[in-house]
Amino acid sequence: MTHKRLNPVIDPDSFGNIALERGWITIEDLQSALQVQEQRRPLGVILVEMGKLDEMQVEEIVCEQQLRKAHSKDEVSLVELGHQRRLIKILSHGLADIAMASAGMSAAFHSMMLKK
Repeated sequence: MTHKRLNPVIDPDSFGNIALERGWITIEDLQSALQVQEQRRPLGVILVEMGKLDEMQVEEIVCEQQLRKAHSKDEVSLVELGHQRRLIKILSHGLADIAMASAGMSAAFHSMMLKK
């Protein structure tokens, strides 16, 4: 996938450039929104009002901006973050399975002790 950017001098992690990279808006859409933005309103709000993005897309872009900022500050790659999320999900399911098995073993042990 080729990444479109309005201007390489502009912050590549800017809201507008992320929306362009995802192919959700055109350069013309961004230029129009930036003209409106001179009113000091968030670009995401303007693009939603223009009908170019929906609120879910705005939330996704804001999340990606935060991840990119974390990446540049902490040197944590987006790939590592994805692996960490999957690992947490796997571990949480595994712990739930262990807890259920442990509860089942405790109940079995308890009923066995009552039979004695």
